[in-house]
Amino acid sequence: MTDVGSDSSDVTEVSLVMSPAEAKAVDRWSAEHHVEDRSEAVHRLIQHGLDAETAADDAHLR
Repeated sequence: MTDVGSDSSDVTEVSLVMSPAEAKAVDRWSAEHHVEDRSEAVHRLIQHGLDAETAADDAHLR
């Protein structure tokens, strides 16, 4: 997994509103992956999505 913006001195705060079902899904994923903090779970899920998109783009260019 790449560390986009991993330098803690270079951060942007983002507020997020989600439905109860989305919050429950994030919490379920978090528990399954032993991530205790919802914010960290959201960070990891975003990074997984970005990594998957990059991999798909790379595969498409081959």
